[in-house]
Amino acid sequence: MEARSDKKIIVVTHASISPTTGAEVYGQAWALADYMRGRCKDFLFIRHPLNGQYPSKTECKINEKAQTYSSRIGNTKGVVRYLFDTMRTIFWAIKNNKRWDLYVGINGINTLAGIILKKLGIVKYLVFYTADYVPRRFENNILNRIYHWVDRVGIKNADYVWNISKRQVGIRRRQGVPDSKNRHVPHGAEMNKIIRPSIESVDAYSLVLAANLVPSIDYKFILDIFKRVAEQISEAKLYIIGTGENELKMKSYTQQLQLDGRVIFKGNMPHDELLKFLPYCGIGIAIYTNLCSWTEFSDSFKIKEYLACGCPVIASGAEAAIEESINSGAVFPVTDGIDSTIEIIERLLKDKKFYSMCRENAVRFMEKMDWSSIYSQQLAFLNCDN
Repeated sequence: MEARSDKKIIVVTHASISPTTGAEVYGQAWALADYMRGRCKDFLFIRHPLNGQYPSKTECKINEKAQTYSSRIGNTKGVVRYLFDTMRTIFWAIKNNKRWDLYVGINGINTLAGIILKKLGIVKYLVFYTADYVPRRFENNILNRIYHWVDRVGIKNADYVWNISKRQVGIRRRQGVPDSKNRHVPHGAEMNKIIRPSIESVDAYSLVLAANLVPSIDYKFILDIFKRVAEQISEAKLYIIGTGENELKMKSYTQQLQLDGRVIFKGNMPHDELLKFLPYCGIGIAIYTNLCSWTEFSDSFKIKEYLACGCPVIASGAEAAIEESINSGAVFPVTDGIDSTIEIIERLLKDKKFYSMCRENAVRFMEKMDWSSIYSQQLAFLNCDN
């Protein structure tokens, strides 16, 4: 689906909300929504917050009339919260249209609402978009069984299952999903939005970490590395973009390492602004712990955006994501600890010819991963539908 069509489409996701700004954290659902706007007749983009203290929000465009509205049902949690989210999705879909051509549910619980709408004859095609898959999603055994039951129901009833990594594709194949509907839909980037400056204008001595500052970020390892790099290269600096539960710990450890002034915390940054900032940075950092099991099977949104902006990437902990981009010639996995990591960072900072080649490799790799190309290919079946 490329040119404007008469299709009616719903995208439903759960949103992470910044506790400091209340802003939604940009992810693949937002990229899909950006692609859909202007390409379909009617469009619903429904976002349910992961934290129950925030309201669910719906962006609605029906017959060229656009509006946004929200709904809050108390500060409910757990299964009850997800049931309310499912009910609200169904209500908004029925309220705004009698029939929808396509429903895309990000993860199982949002696909569940799509299944109900499809059974009611309100939705024609259903896509289960797997943002993450983990064998052990919850510590609670009952919740974990519910998670996998919802996942199985989703893959059985969806017309297509989109997976963000090849590892997820393999899992779906073992679960019995036929290849005809088992699709690899890797993370991409809005290449046409990114303006990359000349190599002379890049702050090549800057490292950047753009992330939710949560336990999956190995902040001590990152700051320990930067401490060593800063001792060797006086121009080196580290930008940290984002907020989260580990932000205060990171600031405290920065002070402990006496890196004030060399580590710059920039807080949250709107996504469009981030895509303007990253192309001027030198090296992207995507170093994760193994505390969050999603890193084993998911693609990394941030690795792809670093590459799209021309930043070579130092990465670890995100095995599936590294596999997706290791052939780029611009992603360097942490394999032998801190010393080998410092060695590659210092080479990137000191060897201008090598660094320039890596930037070219990064952009070349991402040229075939523009979101428009990815989604137009996956949605081609809508063009064949009458």
